[in-house]
Amino acid sequence: MLEPLDSFAHRLRPFPEEHGEPMPGDSLVDAPDWSEDYAIDIAATARQTWPCMIAATCSLAGWRPSRVAEPTALVLEARRTFVHVTWAFAIHDNACGSCRLHVRLRARYLGPGTLRPFARAAHAVASVTNAATEREMLEQIRERAELTAQREHVV
Repeated sequence: MLEPLDSFAHRLRPFPEEHGEPMPGDSLVDAPDWSEDYAIDIAATARQTWPCMIAATCSLAGWRPSRVAEPTALVLEARRTFVHVTWAFAIHDNACGSCRLHVRLRARYLGPGTLRPFARAAHAVASVTNAATEREMLEQIRERAELTAQREHVV
């Protein structure tokens, strides 16, 4: 039962060089307490993927666009009482009309140091849900973008 999930999770892992790659919005949360990266290959161009990514992210409550560089980068930002989070999306065109979508979440705890253990525990619990949500969102973006690319290719 876990094998298909592990297989898909493996496909969401960024390449080792992507972990160190600067992303838009990295400077907004300096010295993060945690950071997570995801990536997925998409059989569509950045131009075809961009509207699908915007559609998947535009209705997310509590997030506001911080930086936009159409059609290659979007940074969403949220500030809560004790945390500052950025969610960066970067699309890189590859050869043969495909692209790679790289996503990075970065967070810094803003509360008193005594709350850090509670914040870390909350993140550990939430990270299970975050991974599942991220997986679903990236898969949805990929499916929509590839469908767009197929339609444009037929026309």
